[in-house]
Amino acid sequence: MSSFFTRTATTLALAATGLSATSAAQAATVTLDGWAFGQAHSVRASGYVGLAGGFTGSLVGAGAGFDATPFLTYCIEIEEQFAFGANALGAYTLVEGRDYFARRRGNAAIADKLGALMAQVSATPALVDSDSESTSLQLAVWNLIYDTDFNVSARSAFRDTSAFAGHANTLLATLDLPQSAMPMRVWALESAGSQDFLLVLPASGPNPVPVPATVALALLGLGAIAGTRRRAAVA
Repeated sequence: MSSFFTRTATTLALAATGLSATSAAQAATVTLDGWAFGQAHSVRASGYVGLAGGFTGSLVGAGAGFDATPFLTYCIEIEEQFAFGANALGAYTLVEGRDYFARRRGNAAIADKLGALMAQVSATPALVDSDSESTSLQLAVWNLIYDTDFNVSARSAFRDTSAFAGHANTLLATLDLPQSAMPMRVWALESAGSQDFLLVLPASGPNPVPVPATVALALLGLGAIAGTRRRAAVA
């Protein structure tokens, strides 16, 4: 992993005290033009069979500390499909993660679990620094949203039988490790009738502190964007 990420983490820790929390419910435009790490891989998950992985693009209009180009994100919903490319996907609302998951899934704690997962990935960037591991991270994210266990392979509410389930389980197993990494706060970019997306930002102290989203997501080891840009229909 490049020392850039280590330097960035230190900079954020020092700069965070000078930032204040930003309110939710701001209109934003999401444009996704490619896969993080260049490509995605096919999965065979409950409710979805197709390509999965992180995306790169731009986020505009979400507010200071949230807008970013490149913007790096993962899908929230299994059931929503979309086609990504050069055109904006439409208007989105930035919603605090606990509020979003309490309303949509009846469980605000999903946001906390996602934040803990991303914090561990941030602490060990080698966990997600390739296209295959990015696919596994999407599976781990879906498992936390749609299931109550921490095993993608188990026969339960969410299950995947692809070759990427094993590393997804490795990622989920990090939730049993001490949370010594910089805390992460989860937000959702929500649009009715379209795929919703994650926005993950470092937080400091009792109140969440947004920092520039490009830097925040780089901390998750997702800054290595290269290779083929594809247009595809995905969940």
